[in-house]
Parts: sequence; C-alpha cells; structure tokens
Amino acid sequence: MFLELIENNSGKITVLQLVRNAQIPTQSAKEHLDEKAKELSADFEVNEDGNVSYRFS
Repeated sequence: MFLELIENNSGKITVLQLVRNAQIPTQSAKEHLDEKAKELSADFEVNEDGNVSYRFS
C-alpha cells in the first residue's frame, strides 16, 4: 500500500492518506512513515495548517 500511494502521488504521502488506504491506526501510520523517511532519506513539507507531507524521490 505504501509503495502504491507514493507512486500514485508523485512520491508524496501524508499520514492521513496511509491511514485511510491501509486502514491502520494513525500512530502506526506515522511510525511507519517516519521509519521509511529515515530509511529512504525523504524530505518533509509542512502546509499552513501544520500538516506534514512526506516526499520520497
């Protein structure tokens, strides 16, 4: 699910997208994305509402 989401969104994903699509708890989604971000050297973007997007290249 993770790979499919980043492929379909040009490498960009949010915790909420992963929660909705993988049907997992928010904390689990955040931990998974944080782990993958470290592993794959992702960048982060924060919008005006404070929501974080992970950008994988």
